[in-house]
Amino acid sequence: MKTSIKNLDIIQLVGFVISAAVSFGLYLSGQDTLSSVILGFVLATLTQMFDVQKRFADSEERLLHATTLSKTLFEDEWLLQHVNQIVTDYQTVKNGWFGLFQRRANDAIVESRDLIHSLAEGRMTTYLRSPYSFGAEEIDKVKKSYKHVAVLGDIGYWRSVYAAKSLNANKNAVQRGVAVTRIFIQKVNTLRAMIDILSKHREAGIQVYIAIPDEIPKELQEDYIIADDIACAQIEASSDGHYKQQRISIEPIEVNRLVRNFEILIQHSRKLEDFISETTN
Repeated sequence: MKTSIKNLDIIQLVGFVISAAVSFGLYLSGQDTLSSVILGFVLATLTQMFDVQKRFADSEERLLHATTLSKTLFEDEWLLQHVNQIVTDYQTVKNGWFGLFQRRANDAIVESRDLIHSLAEGRMTTYLRSPYSFGAEEIDKVKKSYKHVAVLGDIGYWRSVYAAKSLNANKNAVQRGVAVTRIFIQKVNTLRAMIDILSKHREAGIQVYIAIPDEIPKELQEDYIIADDIACAQIEASSDGHYKQQRISIEPIEVNRLVRNFEILIQHSRKLEDFISETTN
């Protein structure tokens, strides 16, 4: 009985009773005819029927959604376990008294939703040395081609342990038959100061190209990686030129844009051997 009363729309119920009372009152006072009262009741009844139909349709839609969600969860035991834990803990925090925890719990749910939605759309942002950045582990999974345009002005990065690990992964990829190509976009003086680094890349089997910023269009001066022409990672730098974060994407439009830019950039570049020959003569 409590459930039935709870499901009733009190405002509509009161409105219907008032409408009926007014019509019946007018009839008793002689201000209205019986046919008008009957018509009023019929219209009120029809209105309620439409409302009931809409409520039924909404309930059916929610039921179907809940059934689909339940089916999805029960088919994935790992997902079900973690969703149950999240819901249980969230309700515990929500029913608690500490408002700061409640706000943080709400934000955590929204952050998780946004992150998963971003991944579903084929993109992700991560930071340097994050376990999810496109580093040596992902290079080991490349099958055909690995392309990299290096624009960052921080030469120190290329002498770091992290860069050495990435270079070794590049070398292993070359030995597996992967075509690895790297284009360094730097000023001539900077390139001269990193000849030893460039030579190590060439010795690892990487096709090394050189591009001078003043000789290429500004829109081609991006720092990015392309793996097998199906995934890319755009590297963003801080104001002082240091590696800051990666924007990883598998969206075909974004990947294809960088592939085209890379092909154009090659035309504006020269091989490392040619650069060394030019600078030593």
